[in-house]
Amino acid sequence: EGLHKSDGIDPHREVEARQEIQHWRTILQQLPPRTLEIFLLNRVEGYSYREIATDLRLPLWRVQKHMLKAVRHIAANMGGEHE
Repeated sequence: EGLHKSDGIDPHREVEARQEIQHWRTILQQLPPRTLEIFLLNRVEGYSYREIATDLRLPLWRVQKHMLKAVRHIAANMGGEHE
């Protein structure tokens, strides 16, 4: 009975959330595949740089380089609108 209530759902907030998700998708899709993979492994899956390096058979410095590239790209494309 209570599951079907629409009280508390703000349609404006839902639209904003969908737009923000699309904004993040656009930014992340611009990253090279390997950089995106490493970024997601670290920031979403919670793997350390060393674990990623071991799993992907990469030198640690290369994982660090990919992460720096991803973070710089994201910072450059956020435009201060989500601070």
